[in-house]
Amino acid sequence: MYLLHVDTTAAAWIFINLTSGPGIGFLFPAMAFAIQGSCRNEDVAFAVAAYGFFRSFGSALGVAAGGVIIQNELKKNLLKYPLLVPYAEVYSKAAPTLVEIIKNMDDGTPMKTQLIQAFADSLRVIWLLACGVSGLALIVSFATKGYSLDVVLETQQGLVKENQNVATKERYSRPLSAQSDLVLPT
Repeated sequence: MYLLHVDTTAAAWIFINLTSGPGIGFLFPAMAFAIQGSCRNEDVAFAVAAYGFFRSFGSALGVAAGGVIIQNELKKNLLKYPLLVPYAEVYSKAAPTLVEIIKNMDDGTPMKTQLIQAFADSLRVIWLLACGVSGLALIVSFATKGYSLDVVLETQQGLVKENQNVATKERYSRPLSAQSDLVLPT
């Protein structure tokens, strides 16, 4: 995302954004499974709930921190352009609505061009921060311990049928790999 500039073509920014989609798609479901595999059976429900909570909490913190960073960077960048100095304070506080302000300006005016450049330069700082945090997460991930998900789920929660025989109950209490009578799709 840091590679995006004001004059980047639509094909280029679509390709750049397509690279992050599969990464996010693989990352989030994998984390939920990793958490389930890393805790005791009796703690799985709590671990999954805590994962959801901290993921949402982290998103809220990330949005708040990103908002503060972009406001500060936007003000700093707006002060670089003499045409925008009188508006720097107001525009930096209204960063989310600045896109609409830019859309409503006449095309080709120096003020619009400078405003777009200042906004783009401010966004680049967010992408640099995101790259730094991602790099740190990559380094920390090398210390991650491997866990197996091929375990029997022992829980007090579940559905019990009155007329279920013992063989069926025993079959479902074994891991899938140990169920020879179960045909798995290939």
